[in-house]
Amino acid sequence: MSFHGTRVDDLPRIEPISEGLSFNEIYINPAKNIAEVRPFNDLKDLFDSEICKEFQNFIINHVADWKYPTEFHPKECLHPVEGRVPFNLDTGDYTERLSAVAKRIMQYLARHVFLSGWHDTELITAFAIGTFFTPMFEYAPRLLIRGPTNSGKSTLLDILSEICYRGNLSGDTTEASLFRMIHNCGVTPLLDEFQDYDVSAQNGIKKVLKNGNVRGHSVQRTEKLGNNLAEARTYQVFGPVAFINQAGGRVIPEEVINRSISVMMMSVPNASIPMIPDRAELEEIRNELYTIRCLWLANRERVGFDEIYEQSIEELQSPKGIVCDSAVLHFNNRCRDILGTMYTIGKMMKAEIPILRAFVEIQDDLTDNERDTDLARAFQSMINIIERRMSETPVYTQPIDTLGEVSTFDLASEYEILLSSDGDLYSKGKVSTRTVTNIIMDMGFKFDRDRY
Repeated sequence: MSFHGTRVDDLPRIEPISEGLSFNEIYINPAKNIAEVRPFNDLKDLFDSEICKEFQNFIINHVADWKYPTEFHPKECLHPVEGRVPFNLDTGDYTERLSAVAKRIMQYLARHVFLSGWHDTELITAFAIGTFFTPMFEYAPRLLIRGPTNSGKSTLLDILSEICYRGNLSGDTTEASLFRMIHNCGVTPLLDEFQDYDVSAQNGIKKVLKNGNVRGHSVQRTEKLGNNLAEARTYQVFGPVAFINQAGGRVIPEEVINRSISVMMMSVPNASIPMIPDRAELEEIRNELYTIRCLWLANRERVGFDEIYEQSIEELQSPKGIVCDSAVLHFNNRCRDILGTMYTIGKMMKAEIPILRAFVEIQDDLTDNERDTDLARAFQSMINIIERRMSETPVYTQPIDTLGEVSTFDLASEYEILLSSDGDLYSKGKVSTRTVTNIIMDMGFKFDRDRY
């Protein structure tokens, strides 16, 4: 039995809450549309003894794995300036409530870290808020944090550990630990300096990073039970992840980078930033986010976030595109998948325009990267053909002699071989001669159209 709530239809609606040295629980009762703090001893009145025991063991085993909420205040919301103010659960605007805490997060980030992108603050804020609503989404973002030494990358990850849903900060972990923590606890993994991890750990974790962004993806492992017995078990690995990779590092494979939201930190000499984090402010933000999450789970229709998600998906799927800054935007499938999540969160916190602007830049970067890869493949195709012909036909003593005999048909065939070896042929389909002609001409080569 797990208590992380990612399968909200079949798990007990319980969220541990730390009050001093003791734990109580926030009990979410959708039958009555309420979420309320109940003493731990009341569990026996709500669930059978086996579940109560598992819940107690759950707290004991994970007491130090993430920052717990310390207060549940449904009838008070966190104002950007004035602190706690009254909130009406029946008539209150939940997007306004969420946007208020989003502003507090962005204000905190502005004081404590330096980011190079125009919309990086909104992206990081949306990522953190989105971790509380993972059960709603089909795609979970990966946040890739880059930057030079002493640029504040670890500081940012520490902030995220305070305000993400069950943010689990780790400077060294294994694949087995990672997928068990995601499956059993629903944590948000925060991986510090990933390039320094053990190589075997890196290889396993890369699989989770690559595949765990889509709901339903899992890993299968055989667990020893003793007496030479074993059992096959499936672990769900779907969920958001944030990780640091040193700028210029090549540990993260391209397919993971292309599925990630990348933010770049800046090293600013002689900058005046607080030496000590404001833990009280981070605790206030964390309590508010846990409170909103529990209110949403208790009465999803009243809160209305699911309706926003449905509207966002309809907009992104529309052939008419999305209007932003007087321009009609269209996104490719790779961007659109994760944008469905981030655009929804942007709307929920009333910051959808900066999110759209950021994804225009992300899509442009992905297009540039794909174009660079296409150019490299086309050039490699030419080299392969030239080398093969020089070995087969001794009359060609200089590569330039062979180059004049290369046709676009030859290039297209060789290009398909490279695509197939990279595992990309199925996604791109058969390569036409027109495609490779355009790529080669972009590189400055010319073809004699009378011959080929």
